[in-house]
Amino acid sequence: MWICWHRPDCSALQARLGPLITSRLTGVTFEKDHGRFMHLNDLIGQDVKALLLERFPQGYKFVIHGQIVQSCGQAGRFVMSTSGSD
Repeated sequence: MWICWHRPDCSALQARLGPLITSRLTGVTFEKDHGRFMHLNDLIGQDVKALLLERFPQGYKFVIHGQIVQSCGQAGRFVMSTSGSD
Protein backbone atom coordinates (compact mmCIF):
# COMPACT_ATOMS: atom_id res chain seq x y z
CA MET A 1 0.00 0.00 0.00
CA TRP A 2 1.35 3.41 -1.01
CA ILE A 3 0.75 6.29 1.41
CA CYS A 4 1.23 9.87 0.31
CA TRP A 5 2.33 12.14 3.17
CA HIS A 6 2.57 15.25 1.04
CA ARG A 7 0.26 17.05 -1.32
CA PRO A 8 -0.05 15.18 -4.64
CA ASP A 9 1.64 16.67 -7.67
CA CYS A 10 -1.22 17.38 -10.06
CA SER A 11 1.01 17.47 -13.15
CA ALA A 12 2.32 13.99 -12.26
CA LEU A 13 -1.26 12.88 -11.79
CA GLN A 14 -2.18 14.18 -15.23
CA ALA A 15 0.79 12.28 -16.66
CA ARG A 16 -0.58 9.05 -15.15
CA LEU A 17 -4.12 9.71 -16.36
CA GLY A 18 -3.10 10.62 -19.92
CA PRO A 19 -2.19 7.10 -21.09
CA LEU A 20 -5.28 5.67 -19.41
CA ILE A 21 -7.55 8.06 -21.26
CA THR A 22 -5.67 7.66 -24.54
CA SER A 23 -6.07 3.88 -24.38
CA ARG A 24 -9.82 4.30 -23.84
CA LEU A 25 -10.17 6.71 -26.81
CA THR A 26 -7.91 4.85 -29.27
CA GLY A 27 -9.93 3.52 -32.18
CA VAL A 28 -13.15 5.24 -31.12
CA THR A 29 -15.23 6.78 -33.86
CA PHE A 30 -17.20 9.86 -32.95
CA GLU A 31 -20.73 9.79 -34.21
CA LYS A 32 -23.74 11.90 -33.39
CA ASP A 33 -25.07 9.25 -31.01
CA HIS A 34 -25.53 11.16 -27.75
CA GLY A 35 -26.15 8.01 -25.68
CA ARG A 36 -22.93 6.37 -26.86
CA PHE A 37 -21.01 9.56 -26.21
CA MET A 38 -22.37 9.80 -22.65
CA HIS A 39 -21.51 6.13 -22.06
CA LEU A 40 -17.92 6.79 -23.16
CA ASN A 41 -17.72 9.74 -20.75
CA ASP A 42 -18.99 7.50 -17.93
CA LEU A 43 -16.43 4.78 -18.71
CA ILE A 44 -13.58 7.28 -18.66
CA GLY A 45 -14.87 8.73 -15.39
CA GLN A 46 -14.96 5.27 -13.79
CA ASP A 47 -11.41 4.52 -14.97
CA VAL A 48 -10.11 7.81 -13.57
CA LYS A 49 -11.90 7.27 -10.26
CA ALA A 50 -10.50 3.74 -9.92
CA LEU A 51 -6.96 4.98 -10.59
CA LEU A 52 -7.29 7.77 -8.03
CA LEU A 53 -8.73 5.48 -5.36
CA GLU A 54 -5.92 3.00 -5.96
CA ARG A 55 -3.24 5.67 -5.70
CA PHE A 56 -4.80 7.83 -2.96
CA PRO A 57 -7.16 5.66 -0.88
CA GLN A 58 -7.85 8.37 1.70
CA GLY A 59 -7.04 11.87 2.80
CA TYR A 60 -7.33 13.90 -0.42
CA LYS A 61 -10.09 15.58 -2.37
CA PHE A 62 -9.72 15.91 -6.12
CA VAL A 63 -11.58 17.93 -8.68
CA ILE A 64 -11.02 16.66 -12.18
CA HIS A 65 -12.80 18.33 -15.03
CA GLY A 66 -12.70 16.28 -18.19
CA GLN A 67 -14.25 16.98 -21.52
CA ILE A 68 -14.12 15.04 -24.77
CA VAL A 69 -13.88 17.46 -27.66
CA GLN A 70 -14.68 16.20 -31.14
CA SER A 71 -13.69 17.86 -34.37
CA CYS A 72 -16.36 17.47 -37.05
CA GLY A 73 -16.79 13.80 -36.14
CA GLN A 74 -13.24 12.98 -37.26
CA ALA A 75 -11.16 12.99 -34.09
CA GLY A 76 -11.38 13.66 -30.41
CA ARG A 77 -9.22 14.72 -27.53
CA PHE A 78 -9.70 14.72 -23.80
CA VAL A 79 -9.13 18.07 -22.09
CA MET A 80 -8.45 17.81 -18.38
CA SER A 81 -7.72 20.16 -15.50
CA THR A 82 -6.89 18.86 -12.03
CA SER A 83 -6.65 20.30 -8.55
CA GLY A 84 -6.26 18.60 -5.19
CA SER A 85 -6.30 19.41 -1.49
CA ASP A 86 -5.94 17.61 1.79
